[in-house]
Amino acid sequence: VGGRGERSSNEKGGGDREGGVGGRMSSDAAGGSRPAPRPRQTLATSLEDRFDFVFWAGDLNYRVNGTRQVVDGLLRRGEHGVLMDNEQLTYLMKYDPAFGRYREGPLNFRPTYKFDEKSDTYDTSKKRRIPSWTDRILYSSKKKNNGDENEDEVMLLSYDSARDVRTSD
Repeated sequence: VGGRGERSSNEKGGGDREGGVGGRMSSDAAGGSRPAPRPRQTLATSLEDRFDFVFWAGDLNYRVNGTRQVVDGLLRRGEHGVLMDNEQLTYLMKYDPAFGRYREGPLNFRPTYKFDEKSDTYDTSKKRRIPSWTDRILYSSKKKNNGDENEDEVMLLSYDSARDVRTSD
């Protein structure tokens, strides 16, 4: 697993090649410069310490590790567990202290990236991007229900894909 300031092979010009998980940096998209290393927990810790609830939502751009052929086969066979074992953000949430306090609803739906336009067919372009869950909602809560460390005060009612939305970025 990559650390602070490292890039995975998925980033900047790497397409969706299989590879490890690395830090995502907005400066990569702007030209590849790297800021001076900072303590890994600075932003997450300050937010979590300052607020009772923190929500991160958007195109977080984490991917499923594997080749397109392997991932397509897993999808055809319904081997959701294997996909989840190789999903980068899920891995980071288990093993990286910067993500350790964050939770996400269960990904009990097929990957939402990347479809051909107005279609349920995964990317058939020359790039043949690997199906993944890229748009995500993470949350952290300092408050716990009845003092139970494992039960957040945030109550998730539903977490699903918006299948009627037929555009893809």
